[in-house]
Amino acid sequence: MSVELIKNLVESEFELKLKRRTRKREYVEARAMYYMLLRNKSKMTVSAIAKTMDRNHATILHALKGLQNWMSYDTNIKSVYDSLEKKVDNIIRLHPDLFGIAITEEEFY
Repeated sequence: MSVELIKNLVESEFELKLKRRTRKREYVEARAMYYMLLRNKSKMTVSAIAKTMDRNHATILHALKGLQNWMSYDTNIKSVYDSLEKKVDNIIRLHPDLFGIAITEEEFY
């Protein structure tokens, strides 16, 4: 499934476990990138993304907003996200059936 692929990719990139309950910056950044990749690549709803990490939908929205702000100022975070996005794009190209989640536009928002 696409969720596990993206989760494993982010965890291996940052060498940490995303589910760990901590506010350390590297964990916060890694989780935010995980959320954004799921949102952009698998077209999951915010609530569905929240369920994958046992979080609230508002936590996901806050992390997505924060990551967008960080990437506009920090080129290192932007380059790490871009690299992860390229890896996910390659996985999608190789296995398009794993990312074929068809949802309505209403569910996306």
